[in-house]
Amino acid sequence: MQDPAELLQQLSVEQKAGQLFMSWSLSRSAGTGDDNNHVKLAKWVEEVGLGGVILSLGTCEDAAELIPQLQRSAKVPLLLAGDFEGGVWFRLDGATPLGNQMLVGATGSTGLAEQMGRITGEQAKALGFHWVFAPVLDVNSNPQNPIINVRSFGEDPRAVARLGSAFARGVRGAGLMACGKHFPGHGDVDSDSHLELPTVPGDSARLHQVELLPFAAAAKEGLESVMTGHLAVPGLGELPNVPATLSHRILHDVLREELGFTGLVVTDALEMGGVKNAFAPGEVAVRALLAGADVLLMPPDPYAARAAVVDAVESGRVPMARLDDAVRRILQMKQRVGLLNGGGHVLRGWREHVDTAEARGVADAIAQRGLVLVRERDGVLPVAADGLHQSRVLVTLIDKEESQGHAFAEALGDMPQGVLTHRFRLLPDSDPKEIEAAVQAVGAASRVIVSLHCRVRAYQGGVGVPPKLAPVLAALRDEQSVVVVSFGNPYLIRDLPRADAYVAAFASTPPVERAAAAALRGELPFVGRLPVSIPGVAAVGDGMTRLVEAGVPRARPEQVDMDPALPTVLRDRLEAAIADGAFPGAVCVVARHGQLVAEVAAGHLTYDKGAQTVRLDTRYDLASLTKVCATTPAVLRLIALGKLSLDDPVQKWVPAFVGDGKQQVTIRHLLAHQGGLPAYERYYRTIEGKDAIVDAAAKEGLMSEPGTATATATSASSC
Repeated sequence: MQDPAELLQQLSVEQKAGQLFMSWSLSRSAGTGDDNNHVKLAKWVEEVGLGGVILSLGTCEDAAELIPQLQRSAKVPLLLAGDFEGGVWFRLDGATPLGNQMLVGATGSTGLAEQMGRITGEQAKALGFHWVFAPVLDVNSNPQNPIINVRSFGEDPRAVARLGSAFARGVRGAGLMACGKHFPGHGDVDSDSHLELPTVPGDSARLHQVELLPFAAAAKEGLESVMTGHLAVPGLGELPNVPATLSHRILHDVLREELGFTGLVVTDALEMGGVKNAFAPGEVAVRALLAGADVLLMPPDPYAARAAVVDAVESGRVPMARLDDAVRRILQMKQRVGLLNGGGHVLRGWREHVDTAEARGVADAIAQRGLVLVRERDGVLPVAADGLHQSRVLVTLIDKEESQGHAFAEALGDMPQGVLTHRFRLLPDSDPKEIEAAVQAVGAASRVIVSLHCRVRAYQGGVGVPPKLAPVLAALRDEQSVVVVSFGNPYLIRDLPRADAYVAAFASTPPVERAAAAALRGELPFVGRLPVSIPGVAAVGDGMTRLVEAGVPRARPEQVDMDPALPTVLRDRLEAAIADGAFPGAVCVVARHGQLVAEVAAGHLTYDKGAQTVRLDTRYDLASLTKVCATTPAVLRLIALGKLSLDDPVQKWVPAFVGDGKQQVTIRHLLAHQGGLPAYERYYRTIEGKDAIVDAAAKEGLMSEPGTATATATSASSC
């Protein structure tokens, strides 16, 4: 085993400088001869002495074949990284398509976020990767953001912190390094840092409460690395033309000193417009190192970048201590993932690890729980054959060909005959005649299903329906029944006022597309909640619940973030209550997110000897549900918000509640049925209107002293 400190002392200045840099390559082979990307990358590894490589765009087979070749070219083992934000599949075909972060945000499940991180780490590790450039910790509070969007968990900083930290725990649990990005927060911008330098608005207080909060939370849990964003953030005390990547104030004073971050700091790609447009490539690398970055990602010219760092060190502009500090962290991370003791390589049986049954189960769970029914009107769901011989058109609009939309169309095509009469799959480069045919069919149809596939893409500058396909949406008519599913950008509903039903599905993966089709057919529930607000349409947390009509599907407690021991705990508590004489028997059923997770029956129907045993199909009368399902949660919420106290006098909130002894009655007394009031009055028979009923109840006299007796009623309703 090599010791990082000893290895650092053995490296020359040139070798140390080379360790700072990571270059990017396609995983698949492209080009011939010296222009072949793999040949070029191996040359950089050997001649520049790169510290690592980031791979993308190819297959798992490509990566598993290339990585050993690269490691053989390296004098010091390489760190291998990938932008696996929603799983390895996000960059390499053949891995399990887990979804994306906003889809997980819609589930609200830390358990699923952690499972996504763990599976991502396990699959990456099997292929010889060590570093997962995820989670994205940006808070997507700006609907116009052209580059973050569904890459974020959402716009609530606390939710992003909670889910992002869970994802990082999962990666860590697999033995790999996670990377939070893009510090100090890329969510509240309306331009793409690949093209220019965006400015993040807000003063220091707002930035700490929103943008920085997820990074601070993840840092406290031991986040291994942070990627910088090429962002101007004047609210943190930096000049408005200085990118965070090049700011000592932001990377050292804020990130390390204020937030206490101790891991690796890696820049976003140095070939991006947010920094490339400011200085020469070598100068950008030097300034990033001086600012506090340890790993310099994707320099436009690795030879020039390394030479610039060496010159800066030899001239004294960059202290040797700064260079050593950065390289020491890099070597320590290499030791941590096993690279300095002969580990960290491609597993021999890697194919058994990149698409397992367990991973597919998690992908299905994320897909099914993340679908959000944002709008439904006029009873257009579920979609089914109605026997009215009305034409229904499915039109799939795609911004770029990536095989998306097929699973959704096939799943709908499995429906009863007559549901779909026409199908169109259109891209910006589709034949104009085909687009015109779709326009005509959409305009003539009585019912239309629109499948939208518009995702975030670097250097694109926006996330929307391609202009060449806009006429298809313009052909929609008010009198039609229109169902729209967005397998990407959730904000598209703002441009679709004619949509009678709108589903935010966030990701174009086969599991999501199949789940969306099943949900439209009424075979799966809609239980997801929007992780972002859609201006003029919906708020954070909105989403319509629609359960399946044919019965509630089952799930294990752990699949819905509940204790696996839940059934045992419920049985123990029921049996204890029965032993105490609280009731002779009971049935307890627990459902969450539209799935049945526990059923327990205990005791007997009565206290009589030989009474019939309670079974799961025993039915009980349901009485006074309003108190449990409406009043109590509302009061508890008001208490949590600090707007109400259990010991407030009722007179404080109902001034008309006056009379002998009534000044002593509190909210607590009413909730416990110990306010001294009559147990039951039929106000609905003689009085109409809420105000009149409240006034009548306020005038009731006390039958007992508050807190001395519990009122009971023989009916299902009481005052």
